[in-house]
Amino acid sequence: MCIMATVFALDHLGGKFQVKLVDCVTEVNIDISDVVEQFIVFYKPDGTRFEKTATLIEEPPSSGNFFITYTNTSPETESILDLIGNWQYAGKVKLTTNDEFQTSERFVFWVS
Repeated sequence: MCIMATVFALDHLGGKFQVKLVDCVTEVNIDISDVVEQFIVFYKPDGTRFEKTATLIEEPPSSGNFFITYTNTSPETESILDLIGNWQYAGKVKLTTNDEFQTSERFVFWVS
């Protein structure tokens, strides 16, 4: 059995993080018409939690598959990946009603 793991080098720039917006019960794509802001929420190995403003991308175009996407690149000059260890991330959206929700699943990656 082959197990793939996402590993970034300490202080890596250019890492891309994506979370697909789907209903966790029905597994149906979420209607994005009420989404006004989106974020990727990161959890460092030391328990620190922080958010980065992300973009909403439809991939492939006209498919109805929307992803919250954040890439640690310009204009940022420093990497967010500043601590070695086991990291996690999730997606978060804010709606026109000011309600917010975070995806139920966190994705794990490592910084070495």
